[in-house]
Amino acid sequence: SGDHRVLHSFPTRRSSDLILRLLQRAGWVTAGNIVGQAAVLLATMWLARMYTPAEFGLLAIVLVVSNISVALAGLRFDIAIPAASDEDAKGLVVMAMLSVLTTALLATGALFAADRFGWLDLPLIETHALLFFLTILTSGTFQTLTACLVRQERFRTVGVLRGAQGLSFVAVASAPFIGLLWAQALSLAWGLAVLPATLAAARGMTPAHLVQIIRRQWKLPLFSLPGAALDVIGYSMVIWVLVGVYGPAEAGTYSQMQRLVGGPLMLISISLGQVMLRQTVDHLGDPAAMRTLLFRVFAGLAGMTLLAVIAVAAVGAPVLRLIMGDQWVIAPMMAVLVTVAVGARACVSPLSSVLISMRRFDIGLIWQALYFCSAALLFPWMASHLSFQGFIAFYAAHEAMLYTVYLALIWRTVSRSEGL
Repeated sequence: SGDHRVLHSFPTRRSSDLILRLLQRAGWVTAGNIVGQAAVLLATMWLARMYTPAEFGLLAIVLVVSNISVALAGLRFDIAIPAASDEDAKGLVVMAMLSVLTTALLATGALFAADRFGWLDLPLIETHALLFFLTILTSGTFQTLTACLVRQERFRTVGVLRGAQGLSFVAVASAPFIGLLWAQALSLAWGLAVLPATLAAARGMTPAHLVQIIRRQWKLPLFSLPGAALDVIGYSMVIWVLVGVYGPAEAGTYSQMQRLVGGPLMLISISLGQVMLRQTVDHLGDPAAMRTLLFRVFAGLAGMTLLAVIAVAAVGAPVLRLIMGDQWVIAPMMAVLVTVAVGARACVSPLSSVLISMRRFDIGLIWQALYFCSAALLFPWMASHLSFQGFIAFYAAHEAMLYTVYLALIWRTVSRSEGL
């Protein structure tokens, strides 16, 4: 019976150890995110009075470009860095940085041409082409640097980097002669610190060596890139719809509310996602431990989301008015709806790291294609028939439904792997 107790207690200790290890790793990243975003939150008390809602709407467009660049500028070679072999890691850093530079040049040129020939209504690109180039470049290098630090398990440094980004945004945005838009691009310039490591890695590396790495790693960019593109563009589509249908002022109101009421949830979610990308690799041979990890992470995030919704419903509107000032129109119910929408994504997104670790890109791609098609078809149509608050209500319901489907797909994939 003593042996029986030992055998049954071992998985429990192991599960507790893996959760403790996850929390320790994510703790540093989360702490850095909290420092940076707490600075942004405090600065909102004067930034929201220095700049108009319409200017924050233009900032939302730059943030969309930044978010897309974080996900795509490295052509997904960056996300292969944490789990790559020592043989491939240096080459992947070089490939990621070459991809970032190429993407920044080509994307800026394409956006400028699309606006000039009337294919896309994006007036900012005509007067701020350098801003778009710098935003793409710094966002991509920031993500590559983060991937390198995660590979080295330097989570404390990742946390410092996250905190520095938020503090830099506040410092630059507080200077009116620079402004909000440049503040976002310059706050990510910390990523340029990866350039010396890239040059060192490239020293002595031949094109043939890079070709060999691509041959070994081709599945990741090929299968992951389309899904990531669908995901980040689909998620960003709400901003384009709000700007196009309701105007920059309403888009600015939504983006600021999303940052203030949903920011803490997304901070924790992003931090866990980065750590999960590394930790799920450690449990590929143990589906039971993997399911325990996913369940506990989801349960914790769901509990925090519920508390956030209750808090926003109780005191959200008056607190937001106090922070943002009289020029902002804050509807209490809209604050709750935005929290629900952000919370749905925050609960499920970190769990999707397991699909990357398991190389089940097909599952992620199926859901990302579903989300993109749904957003592309429904968002513009619903926006043309609903008031601003009515559209936000629809958006919250849309996020809750689609991310529930994603959660079911992830859980089913992990559960089925146990029988393999």
